[in-house]
Amino acid sequence: MTRTILTIRFTFITALAGILWQGTSAALAVPPTENERIQWSFEFQTPFAGGSMAVAPDGTIYATDNLALYAINPDGSLQWMLPGAGGGRPIDVADDGIVYTGNGPFVRAVNPDGTPRWTFTLLESLVAGPSLGPDGNLYGATDNDSNNPSSDKGAFSIDPTTPTPTLRWTNPGNPLIFSLSGGGLPVVFADGQAVMGITVTAAGGAAIWEFGPSGQQNWEGGDLDPVVFGKPTVDPLGRVITSGGQSVIATASNGSNVWQTQVPASVTGILPPVIDESGAIYTADTIGGERWSLSPDGSTRYFLAGDGGIVNALGVSPGGQRFLLGGNDPGNPGFVRAYSGDDGAPLWQITLDPNGGFNEFVWSQAFSFAQDSGTAYFTTRAGGGGANGRLYALSLSGTSGGKGHHGGGKGHNK
Repeated sequence: MTRTILTIRFTFITALAGILWQGTSAALAVPPTENERIQWSFEFQTPFAGGSMAVAPDGTIYATDNLALYAINPDGSLQWMLPGAGGGRPIDVADDGIVYTGNGPFVRAVNPDGTPRWTFTLLESLVAGPSLGPDGNLYGATDNDSNNPSSDKGAFSIDPTTPTPTLRWTNPGNPLIFSLSGGGLPVVFADGQAVMGITVTAAGGAAIWEFGPSGQQNWEGGDLDPVVFGKPTVDPLGRVITSGGQSVIATASNGSNVWQTQVPASVTGILPPVIDESGAIYTADTIGGERWSLSPDGSTRYFLAGDGGIVNALGVSPGGQRFLLGGNDPGNPGFVRAYSGDDGAPLWQITLDPNGGFNEFVWSQAFSFAQDSGTAYFTTRAGGGGANGRLYALSLSGTSGGKGHHGGGKGHNK
């Protein structure tokens, strides 16, 4: 089997304004700005905020920069920080409150009070995970040098419950798992199988692999027709939902194709989708922000013209009431836009204030949400790297009545 490397061809949008698929017209209208929805922002200690977050049942938000792991209270104050545990990898919180994350070749477990629990050292850097599986084990993948393959590289699983962590299995992948773009993508689980999306090249090509809980490889994106790539997610029916440049694709957990739906109009590239509890699927164009929603059977619910800018983060609030897009407009401040999940109608927008004289932009891969679904969280970086990254809390229903700011790991208002 040959290695699967995919690239995305960028084609510029020519005329999508005013188009609402399914025959209803709608004027292009940027949602009204409502910056008072920002409840608070927390400032990291470096410019390099991570793209992953986790929200615990008690409301604690876990996030990283390139140096530390932070536990942040629901009011935006610092609970604790652990230097050396940063790095932007996925974060998971177990039922007992233990936090799992990683950086470089390290998988780390952190106690609920912020003290280190253990560190497991891999042979190569993480390119997926670590993520906590439904069986209580950790799953992920490391880079694999095609010139020197090793059974100790590639996909892996760790038992974190033993007195010291135990490597359960490794699988180099067929084709070999490798990446030129680092890590940051979580492992997702379909019917107990671990599905890993790996960014293969710096240009954005990617592929997915699925492994069973005992380490056997079930399938890889190159085995499918059509080839799938992009960050995978799983719908309520246990199907793997991915993007494929101009398509959204549903794949059964056994690797068989369920459906593929082509985007209704020419776009630059479709972002990895997000899914609500009903199985409705939401995605958007990377440039321009054309938004597209599909039903669980793959039919288009709506396709709407975008409001401009470069979109890199999506989110759908629990219940599907709000569909969020975050990104930046080159040379201008970044934004978060909210739309109705039901019909895609624009609701409101926040425009990020300059940070240290630099425009901020949304850095998160996806939005995270509070347990009551009333608050969304996202991270930012500042253009030029001259200001520290931030974590924002954003009210989805009503307003907060003013902005607060917490920063520098100090845990107090500035």
